Amino acid sequence: MKTYNIGISGFGLMGKVHSQCYLLQQINYRQDFLVNLESLNTLEIKNDNHLFRHQTTSFSEFLNNNLDLIDICTPNSSHYNQVKQALDKGLNIYCEKPLCSTIEESISLVKQVASTTLLNQVALVYRFIPAFSIVRDVLASGQIGTPLHFSFTLRHASYLHRPKNNEWRTNKAQSGGGVIVDLGIHAFDIIRFILGEFSTISVNSLTYSQDNEKVLPTAMNDCDDYSSCYCKLSNNIFGTIELSKLCQSTRPEWVLEIFGSKGSIYADADNANEVCVTASTNSKSIIRDLSLSTYSKNLKSWLSGFPVSREIAPHMASIRSVLCAMHLNQHIEGVPTFSEALASQLVIEAGIESIKSNGTAVPVKQIEEVLNDY
Repeated sequence: MKTYNIGISGFGLMGKVHSQCYLLQQINYRQDFLVNLESLNTLEIKNDNHLFRHQTTSFSEFLNNNLDLIDICTPNSSHYNQVKQALDKGLNIYCEKPLCSTIEESISLVKQVASTTLLNQVALVYRFIPAFSIVRDVLASGQIGTPLHFSFTLRHASYLHRPKNNEWRTNKAQSGGGVIVDLGIHAFDIIRFILGEFSTISVNSLTYSQDNEKVLPTAMNDCDDYSSCYCKLSNNIFGTIELSKLCQSTRPEWVLEIFGSKGSIYADADNANEVCVTASTNSKSIIRDLSLSTYSKNLKSWLSGFPVSREIAPHMASIRSVLCAMHLNQHIEGVPTFSEALASQLVIEAGIESIKSNGTAVPVKQIEEVLNDY
């Protein structure tokens, strides 16, 4: 039976989450292949870490450990150099989002990987939440008619409960931006995945920090913590996206509503395995079917097996998909590649430009356009 050697670079929160997902492969799924945590690249060697056969603080040494897949979990600013070196070595890549902290770096990697047959995937894990796949299938079936407009909220309370000025995510040089990058990449990717490409975006944002238990504006944190986005898609669907890390809400963490000419769709984080469809007659139905499309059928298999927490499940399914693609030696439809991640990053870039211009609507560049220009 084939064994795949995995190398993980970075062992913070996401490095630990990804490691857990690899370790659970043999428990959660039928054993089409085996997974081995071969090597860890980290800032500091931990003598009590026995998950990996090798540990090193040298990335070049890390790459020379007979690896089949490199999993990048380091801060955004280091993604480019590490992914490029791995591609130069001819290694398959799974990278945390966003692909890079700048558009130019992401374009360079998309162009580099396009000339290879290497597997490339980004951890845009919201695509692996069942509700979003079901929404996509319901729209394709025409049940709510022509989509007219949408509302998507994605809100955390994390920056109300912990100091933030020492986090790399709140440092623009390391992260590339604030909540519009960290949460926006998921929101923009999901809207693209379900409804289509962005045409323009208008964004207003606020930046805060904690000081003596009061939330006050500060110059110490140069990343946005709240962003309100007004969007126009290329197919003339309009919508709003609200992103926050300052929201202690009784509502679910994310809520998506899409309104069409014959009805509407509602989905939220508290019921992430189903959607509610309301017809024009006000009749409601709950849909849990994950077999309406090839992608949904694949997702059902990636989510099968031993139950894991709601937070871990999308990561488990995403990592299962990249392992299956590697085992099959082919790209799987609907799974987010470097190109898909770049397309969503272009929405972020336009959003940041809009923030700088006080909410002016900014056109979103299309991926074909930027690949031709650079």
